[in-house]
Amino acid sequence: MTIEYRSMEDAERRLASPEPLTADEARALFRWLVPIHHALPRIELDIALQQINAIERFDKASAKLTRTSIWLVALQTFATIAALAISVVSLLIRFR
Repeated sequence: MTIEYRSMEDAERRLASPEPLTADEARALFRWLVPIHHALPRIELDIALQQINAIERFDKASAKLTRTSIWLVALQTFATIAALAISVVSLLIRFR
């Protein structure tokens, strides 16, 4: 989706809105950076907030993956111990 601001007024109007900028909106505003240099901190802030949100989502996904991996390793360990126990019992029964 391409966003374009046709005038400096359009760009300033968008920056006046309290709604966070999307990545596409921030890219479209770069064209107007010289005329609206006073808005640069706002653009940087919105981009930084988007990056923080992305890191938080990544962190949550990583934590979930880690928990799932731990459970799978525990399950595999339990299955291995059970298989060894069955093998030992089977050998003891066979060689009695």
